[in-house]
Formats: sequence, C-alpha cells, structure tokens
Amino acid sequence: RSKSRGNIHYGGAGLSFYGDKAGNANFKTLGISVNFAYNLPLSSTGFQKLTFGMKAGLVQKNLDIGNLEWGEQYDPFDPDGHNENITVNEDVTKVTYPDINAGIMWYHNAEKNYSYSSISAFSGISVDHINHPDESLLKDTTSKLPLIYKYHGGLEVNIGQKISFSPNLLIMYQNQVYQINGGLYLSYRLWDPENTRALAKNEIIFGTWYRYRDAFIFLIGINNPWYAVGLSYDLNSSSLKTNTRGKGAYEISLSLRLVKEKEMKRYATPRF
Repeated sequence: RSKSRGNIHYGGAGLSFYGDKAGNANFKTLGISVNFAYNLPLSSTGFQKLTFGMKAGLVQKNLDIGNLEWGEQYDPFDPDGHNENITVNEDVTKVTYPDINAGIMWYHNAEKNYSYSSISAFSGISVDHINHPDESLLKDTTSKLPLIYKYHGGLEVNIGQKISFSPNLLIMYQNQVYQINGGLYLSYRLWDPENTRALAKNEIIFGTWYRYRDAFIFLIGINNPWYAVGLSYDLNSSSLKTNTRGKGAYEISLSLRLVKEKEMKRYATPRF
C-alpha cells in the first residue's frame, strides 16, 4: 500500500510470508514480516529519489531428525553400517526469533516515464540481521546470525512501446563469504499504450541469472499493477550437482499490491 501527493510517491507498507522445506530431515523455515518504506524526493518532480526501507518480522525453523543418520547409530554388524534403532541423544528443538533488516535505495525515473527518459535505474545497499538473532536448534547452544551486507543495482532500457530489457547485479557478503549474482530480464508488454484500463496492463517477463560458481537461474512471470507471479528454476553448476543428482530447485513467488490511485503508476524495483 502506498501514499502519494500529486506526482510524488511518498512511501508505502507491505506484509510478506514465505516458507521453505529442504532435505531428508524436512528442514522447515517459515517467516512473516512487515515492511515500511519512505521516499525522499531529490527534485520537485520526484524524478530522482532516495528510498529508506525497513523490514521486521519473525522466523521459525524446525528439523525432523527421524530421517537423519548419526554417528551414534554406527553399527559394524549392520550391512549398511547404520542401525536406526539406536537412540540418538541429540536435543533438537524448534526455534522462533525476530529478524530486523534495513536499507536505502536510489531511483532514477522510478515511475518509468519513458517520454522523459528511455532508462529507469536503481542502486542501493541493505543490511540483514541487524539484531543478530540466535537461530540455534540445539538447546543450551548459541548460534547468532552474522550481518549480511547486500548491494543491488540495475536498470531498465525501453525499446519502443512493447519491449524492454533490464540487466541486474546482486552482491552479498556475510562473515567473510561473498556471493555474486548477475542477471538479465526481458519484458514484453501486452497492452496498447492508448488503453487506459489498468487490468489490461500485463507484461510477460523472461529472466536468467548466474550465481557465480554455483548455479544458473531461469525465470518466467507475469506482472501488472495489481500483482506479480513468477516461476523460477535453479540449475546447479558446481560440484554439488553430484549430491543433488543433477536436480534443481523450483520456486514460486507471488506479490500483491493494493493501490488507491485512479491512475496506476509503475515503479522500478527488483523483480519478484
């Protein structure tokens, strides 16, 4: 949800949920967060602006150890060397913790007014886990999350009335470990520029990313003023592909927007 005055967009708020399940132990992660943003115009038209954002929420993690094999269960007389009937003395518990993140973003032509400029761009930094939450699943053990520093930048270049392409760069650094993602989106607009019906303003988005020394990511999605839906697939390119037997990971994303303005506005933000 957003608040605007005239031609300047002053900020908004949002609510997000996510869930993930991985591995034989059904390692589950659930999260809910509220998001706030405030835009500081750098000109009277708001064509250049800074956006300050904050995200605060709760994360819950849980692990099912029933499907795991432990050193205590080693049995030299078992054909597989593993005896699941041996009791494991691992005190694993469910953990729930608060998580706080914040960042700042610079925008150029955020509303994608291509009559003024054919380029829309953004560049910003953020910090995750500001409160250093403890995510340990073992009782009487502490495992505090270190800070994650992120840089995300990109631009969208408009080609005619129907097509645009958008190169992006994401760099993350945590506890002396870094990750670099580079990607490119291609958007095809389905609407006629003279059609003012907002529901008709759909665009199809194709994307591909490369996570340095790790994986290729492929994406297809639909975006309009009310929602964005995306389907992505990660294909591992590192030595880990042997462990995953060449299988990748699927991800489905959904973003809903509540807009009160009679005239819909578009804002350049990281896709999905």
